[in-house]
This record gives sequence, structure tokens and C-alpha cells, in this order.
Amino acid sequence: GTQRQHTAKMGGLLLVDDREEAKRKKKTTELSMRLGVVAQVHGSSAVACGSTFVVCAVRLVTRRSELVQCEVESADASPLQVDAETVRCAILPAIILERLPKVTVSLALVVGASADRGELRCCVVAASLTLADAGVE
Repeated sequence: GTQRQHTAKMGGLLLVDDREEAKRKKKTTELSMRLGVVAQVHGSSAVACGSTFVVCAVRLVTRRSELVQCEVESADASPLQVDAETVRCAILPAIILERLPKVTVSLALVVGASADRGELRCCVVAASLTLADAGVE
């Protein structure tokens, strides 16, 4: 097939945008997911994205001050590149809060060791799957 190339001249430099070549060079990340991995919660999941591993659980509790609560911690106490507020803000638009008038969605995520620093990506996938496992729309 024909490769699509875009060229542009900037300050005497010739820039080539070869998207097909970039796709070939891009390393693929293995992804595995399981639902229902934690007992006695409303929903849970385990997600591995490359070398990042996240276990997430959700409890639907009587309404507290916040509509959605989120806790993120490291499995081995190492520093993380993601915080609970970032995960909460990423997942909040996916929840139809009007369908949960008297409920607080309480998410807890534990992040395993990561060499590739894909914590946010893995946490958002795990939280989304966990909410689906709990039947939250």
C-alpha cells in the first residue's frame, strides 16, 4: 500500500510526518482484565497494562458529602505518578449521578509496581470496569 506522508518546511528544516511508520514502531502494551476479584464489595476488577497492575473495588454507600470518593494507594509504598483526585475527575463524567440520588460511589484502587508509568491509564480502565461490574451507569 501507499504510505501517507506529510511534509512541512520550518526554519530550513524538512519535517516528515509518517504515521504508518510511527504505528509500526510503537510498542504494543499487553492488557488483561478480570471482574469480581474482591469479595464483599459491589463491584471489583483487576487490570494489568504492561507492567502496571491495579486492583479496584467499589462500594455504594449512603450519601456522604461527596458524590464520588476515590482512594489510590501503592501496593508496595513506592511513589505513584497518579493521585486520587485525577482518577476521580477522569471517571466522574462516566457516571450518571441522577440515577444514584442517595448513594456515594466509593472507589478504592491499589496500584502495583510499574516500570512504564502507565498508572493513570490503568487506574481509569480498572475504575470503569469496576463501575460496570457494580451495575453503575
